[in-house]
Amino acid sequence: MTLIELLVVITIIGLMVGIAFPIFSYYQKRGAVVSDAENMAQVLNYARALENNPDYQTRSDENSQTVVKIVNTDGVYKAQIFSTADSSKIIDEFRFMTSMKVYLNGTEASPNNLEIKIDGKTPKEQLGCSIGVCTNYIKIRFFKGDSSSIYKEVEILNTKEATNQLFSIKIK
Repeated sequence: MTLIELLVVITIIGLMVGIAFPIFSYYQKRGAVVSDAENMAQVLNYARALENNPDYQTRSDENSQTVVKIVNTDGVYKAQIFSTADSSKIIDEFRFMTSMKVYLNGTEASPNNLEIKIDGKTPKEQLGCSIGVCTNYIKIRFFKGDSSSIYKEVEILNTKEATNQLFSIKIK
């Protein structure tokens, strides 16, 4: 193998790495965003299951609600699940790898210390918010870094006015 052949091979490998790195970076960001959106949907379904679990309800106050609280600690978003019977006892906590924006009925709200309260049994569950009004829906948009082109939304449709429906959770 001559020196020229070696330089050609190194150049080709360099070009391949130069092309592949931005694509790999894009898929890493997209994977983190999709993962966080799916995790948020699972957190909400978990809170819904707790609210409908008779064993959990007998251990807490009958009038209590299950709450999912979004907190921002040093730039890291977390979702905490607890009961209004004793908010100091966190049942579970989930960390997110991405940033988020929250929309209540189409109006942007701060995700810091947002509490989503689940009250009632299936099929008459109701959703409440600690800030703003969430009578119709809540959208939580996850995105990575400054790139607003890579995002996923978790949409929680509130069926407070409906009598025979669960509220629904969709990932868009």
